[in-house]
Amino acid sequence: MITDDLINAAQKGSQEAITELYNNTYQSVYFVIRSMIRADEETVQDLIQDTYLKAFQKLNQLRE
Repeated sequence: MITDDLINAAQKGSQEAITELYNNTYQSVYFVIRSMIRADEETVQDLIQDTYLKAFQKLNQLRE
């Protein structure tokens, strides 16, 4: 479950919190990308990786 405390910890650089965010959202991100992109699995995985890199790089900009 994603909570404000989890997000705050991730914003402060907690690797455990970042891992938990990833684990809690991976399946949803996978299915959204898979439904939007008709591509091979390798391409889908590349897009997921890019998505998470951008998301975690900009985590400090997250507001409510």
